[in-house]
Parts: sequence; C-alpha cells; structure tokens
Amino acid sequence: MIRTLQFFICCFLTFNVASAQSFTVQHDTVYLPYTGPLYGLNGIIVPPGSPVTIKWRVLNTNFPPDWMPPSSTGFCDNQLCYDLAHLWPSAVVNSTAGIVPTGSDTDGISYSFNLETAVTYGTFYITLRLHNAAIPADTATQTYVISKFPPATLSSMPRSTVIVYPNPGTGIIIVSGAGVKGLVKFELSDMSGRRVLETTDQTHIDTRGLPAGLYILKGFDVMGAEVHCDKLILE
Repeated sequence: MIRTLQFFICCFLTFNVASAQSFTVQHDTVYLPYTGPLYGLNGIIVPPGSPVTIKWRVLNTNFPPDWMPPSSTGFCDNQLCYDLAHLWPSAVVNSTAGIVPTGSDTDGISYSFNLETAVTYGTFYITLRLHNAAIPADTATQTYVISKFPPATLSSMPRSTVIVYPNPGTGIIIVSGAGVKGLVKFELSDMSGRRVLETTDQTHIDTRGLPAGLYILKGFDVMGAEVHCDKLILE
C-alpha cells in the first residue's frame, strides 16, 4: 500500500513538472551605451501555453555607488518595479502575475537605467538570475553591460569609428577604423572588472591564452582618457 501511494505521488509530481510551462530569453548579454535614460523589455518569451511565474534576483553587479541610489536603476515585472537598492544583494522577487504566453517579447520583466545624476564614468555590468517557479531546473542568466562617458568624449570619437573584428572571435583580433589613430593603448577586462590584457598595438590584439567568454575592450588616448569601449566575445 505504501509503495503504491509513493508511486502515485511520484507520478503526480512528475506530471506537474512535465506539464508546467517553460520560458526562454532572446539575449543572455545586452550592451547598452548610455546617452540618456534607458528602458526596454528584457527579452523573455513564453511559448503558447499557460502563464509563467518567474522568480528573479540580481546575481552580481559592479555598479559604483552613484549608479545605485533609489529610482536610478531598477527592474520591473509585468506589474511592479523594484529599484536596485531593493534587489541587491540578496532579495528575490516573484513576478506578481503570471507572464502571459505571447510567443514574443511583449510582456514580462523589463529594465530601467536613469544615470543622469551619476558622476562616475566607465563600463559596468549587472547580472540577473531568472528562475521558473514551477520548474526548478528552468533558469536563465542575463547580463546588462552599461557604458557611460562624458558627452565631450562621445562626440569627439563616435564608437563606430573603431572597428573590432572578428567579434565573436579567437586568437588575433583586428582593430581598424579612423578612430584608431587617436588611441595609444587598449585594455581588456573580464566581467569581474579584472584587467587581463594591456597592449599599445593599434592594429592587433592577441587574445591567445585567454578563456572563452565575454570581455570589455577599452581604448585610451594620449591623455589617458577612456575614449572607446566595446564588448568582445572570445570563443
């Protein structure tokens, strides 16, 4: 009798997990150059089926303190918004209503960055962990890489004047474009902010020996000012 009961309980739990609705994300990394308040949907897609309740939290961030005051940075579910001070370092938030399946990114968790009062310039990141409340193994991680530079820097050297390729790539990375003439040094950092490479070569970056992953490439002028920043994916 006990074994029979255990069998039915196991079947019941298995059926519920198997029949629960899943979700996907369009991008695991989003690069956002900051030129004004940013807002957008974060790419959650729920296929046709039942609504999905997602548990989510900030997994890690290296934002400086002036990027984190209330109302400056936050994430919203489909009904409520939470600023970063509420989410970091350990808060877990459930979506307040099931995310309705639409087959496209039309309703779900969104991001908001308003760094108008921030005086710290540079490139920083924040990583979210998304977790399906009904399926423990159904998870996703999303990283937002935000760059903010002084307006004069942005206008003096548009990001498009420096071309980095192949990207994604491996081994020797080529750097070209009109903006390269104004650069005297490149630095490559991993997502923890640790500098892993520095070179004064204006045409090639040798990434051999570095592990695959997401990196931030920064270019500096003769005055030591950071005038270029780009995401580099090593395969």
